[in-house]
Amino acid sequence: MTVVRHQGKLTTTITAAIATALLATMLTIITVVTSSSTAEAAPAGSTFNPGFIVSDENFFNYNSMTLAEIQAFLDAKGPTTCTGCLREYRTNITARAASSKRCANAISAKTNVSAAEVIYDVAQACHVNPQALLVTLQKETSLVTLSSPSSWRYQIAMGYGCPDGAACDSQYYGLFNQLYSAAGQLYYYSTPGSIYTWYPIGKTTAVRYHPNSSCGSKAVYIQNRATAALYYYTPYQPNTAALTNLYGLGDSCSSYGNRNFWRTWWDWFGDPTGVLTTSPSPSPSPSPSPSPSPSPSPSPSPSPSPSPSPSPSPSASPTTTPTPTPSPTPTPTPTTTPTPTVTYLTYTVVRGDTVWALSIRYHTTISAIVAANNLKNANLILVGQKLRIPVVSTTTTPTPTPTVTPTPTPTTPAPTTVITHRVVPGDTVWALARRYHTTISAIVTANHLRSANLIIVGQILKIPTDGTTVTTPTTPASGTVITYKVVPGDTVWALARRYHTTITAIVTANNLKSASLIIVGQTLKIPVP
Repeated sequence: MTVVRHQGKLTTTITAAIATALLATMLTIITVVTSSSTAEAAPAGSTFNPGFIVSDENFFNYNSMTLAEIQAFLDAKGPTTCTGCLREYRTNITARAASSKRCANAISAKTNVSAAEVIYDVAQACHVNPQALLVTLQKETSLVTLSSPSSWRYQIAMGYGCPDGAACDSQYYGLFNQLYSAAGQLYYYSTPGSIYTWYPIGKTTAVRYHPNSSCGSKAVYIQNRATAALYYYTPYQPNTAALTNLYGLGDSCSSYGNRNFWRTWWDWFGDPTGVLTTSPSPSPSPSPSPSPSPSPSPSPSPSPSPSPSPSPSPSASPTTTPTPTPSPTPTPTPTTTPTPTVTYLTYTVVRGDTVWALSIRYHTTISAIVAANNLKNANLILVGQKLRIPVVSTTTTPTPTPTVTPTPTPTTPAPTTVITHRVVPGDTVWALARRYHTTISAIVTANHLRSANLIIVGQILKIPTDGTTVTTPTTPASGTVITYKVVPGDTVWALARRYHTTITAIVTANNLKSASLIIVGQTLKIPVP
């Protein structure tokens, strides 16, 4: 649940019946966690980066899902039969004026609307990704997947206004109130003018493992605004025991809120960070964990408590990467030795730019831009800032070759073939289009997708191709070493997963100084166990 400090003190109102029901349900959740099987969608808990839980691009992408897509998601994730479950739940929306600090757009009053419409309207008003709202609903009260949720779960759906060790505040009761209040507060954290400063972005802060201070803390370099917001909402990081048993319980000092947020996002939507970025080393003398006493503000600042509420995830097929179709080479071919060279161009940041977008535009990697500019935070660049963009090119010294007359290209269009692909964590429509030699619009049309930005782990997609044969690579023999050329979007973690090896094995085989720094065009040795 969520720790809330309201005007410098904990709130104290909740009915005894709700408190009793909450305790009983938490015990039930613990039983479910212990007996549930471990899903395969999320990576090992050891890859959890407490300083970069979710990217700003993901967390604040409020256009990621349409209303229809949210409803379809609830239908897919919810139980087949249910009584009063979230996908069937209906409620009212209260009119709210626009707020420059929290929810930039006004909300109009509505009656008897679906939960999906509440989520959509709140996301649009408060500029928070509906996926983040869905994940938070699940981690706090398991509402997305429960077949017959009790009424109290809707009263405190997002855990907003519910402090550790005290009762929930009744003024925030109700699905709409919970979603609107939580989304507005999550947006407000770490914005200019906010009173919340004890988890500063781009600095190292001690973050506790548990409400019990004797469990200790660990220095965390908080890289971006969204991660800071999660710590204001839930001020604990998972310890090793919680991360080792990713879908179960840890020990008496474990907390689960931010672990479950990260894990559930992985299970449902793929990598919450979107990219693997360089994580700066913490400074040797972190600031002590603060005990903030902010000046009064009109709305509370939730800081949550652990709530172990694991959720099932669809099993995913292993990622397969087709062998690229080679370009025809005229004969004879000169003997050349390609030499990757890095050149730098200067770029001035404009509104809307992100390091990720620049890496795609200039065919480089996020980590290369971060390293070239000594950025401490890949999510924090400023309008007008000058960036050095490393661009890899390959130079060769060819021997003279005879002129070869190319074969004329046939004018008859290639026949269209359709293959199927099961979505796995990390997939995007853009990446699938690139992999299968087709276009984004072709995939969107073939699958009647309302948005190219929303595909779900486990979903079966039809992939229309232009007739080019897409070869599924055979699994390399055990104990062999293959070579791989890095392309935009690659990470060591993704390559390790694709080739069923480990990050450590790839780092060691290539003498990499950092698993986060690989360059487009770089040739890597991939040891296959």
